[in-house]
Amino acid sequence: MSGILEGVNSRIQSRPDSPPSNRAVRSTVWLLVAVLLVAANLRGGITSLGALLDSLDGLSAGTRAFLTSLPVLCFAVVGATGMTLARRLGVHRGIGVALGLLVAGLLVRVIGDPWLLLAGTFVACAGIALANVLLPAVVKEGFPNRVGAVTGAYSAVMSLGAAIAAGVTVPIAHAAGSWRIGLGVWALLAALALLAWVPHLRDRGLRRDGA
Repeated sequence: MSGILEGVNSRIQSRPDSPPSNRAVRSTVWLLVAVLLVAANLRGGITSLGALLDSLDGLSAGTRAFLTSLPVLCFAVVGATGMTLARRLGVHRGIGVALGLLVAGLLVRVIGDPWLLLAGTFVACAGIALANVLLPAVVKEGFPNRVGAVTGAYSAVMSLGAAIAAGVTVPIAHAAGSWRIGLGVWALLAALALLAWVPHLRDRGLRRDGA
């Protein structure tokens, strides 16, 4: 992490039209924090459901099988639209849309019947798929001198988030006496990432239109 932060100054100093400033340093550090928060959400919504799947009542075998296939489906179909979204909105706003979908999906899937569980999971996985495609572009633009280090950091955080969600979702559900709380608690982490990303929504970011 210290190597990444050292790269902040080199990034700012490399701009001929923008002398180093405390404000620029804070902006870049905040971007790094936001990127890591996004990364923490890129697998937890999936692994948390997998951990609780056998505890969900009222689901047929077909529904359970479909739930396990939804992430793969979303990564294949929705993820392919990520660059189209980036051309229209820019990657920063695209990730804002992805986080909004993630928060909404994580909430919807715990408020009703199996159909809402399916719909909410699809929406949440769609948000994950979009963010998964767009986040590397943000890293490339925001940390041009530390792409490898930042990518390694957010990959580690992503794996850690997946492991934590898989490991603590069932205990949370048992302690609360409800699987809905065990799954719904991860919407709080997604909402935190969205809140951290709000300052970057004004930046269209990297355009994929040849510019």
